[in-house]
Amino acid sequence: MLTRSDVVKKIEEYIDNKIKREDISSWALKIVITKEYEEIKKKDKLLSEAIHALFDLHHEDGSQFNPSIEELKIYKDKLCKV
Repeated sequence: MLTRSDVVKKIEEYIDNKIKREDISSWALKIVITKEYEEIKKKDKLLSEAIHALFDLHHEDGSQFNPSIEELKIYKDKLCKV
């Protein structure tokens, strides 16, 4: 099962420019279309929101739906605290 540390690692890779926006969005898409994601939504709202934020990176540059780096850092910090 996907863990918070898995998502934190992906956020860090994106922030550090080790993974492209398209790649992290594709990674997140593969998760949001699974039954596992439905279980994550029930059990861990913060984790599901962070995954969905990474999926939202598929929008064009400058889209209001794209999470900012600052927003992703907040998700990372919150995922590490709980």
